[in-house]
Amino acid sequence: MHTGDLDAALGEMTAGVRLLGAHGAKRVGMVGHNVGEVLLRMGRHAEAADRLEWCLSVRRADRDL
Repeated sequence: MHTGDLDAALGEMTAGVRLLGAHGAKRVGMVGHNVGEVLLRMGRHAEAADRLEWCLSVRRADRDL
């Protein structure tokens, strides 16, 4: 994401969310947040909002302050 290759970042982070989710890892919410940030930078605002809302619910359910 920080190198400017947003397409690659989105693909890698999305794969990370799937992998973490498949293993029940609590960090899935944090990685989901990063996906939301990439979507924002890409101008995909509606998708970013959906992702960030999902991420917030996941993190709250895990008591992630």
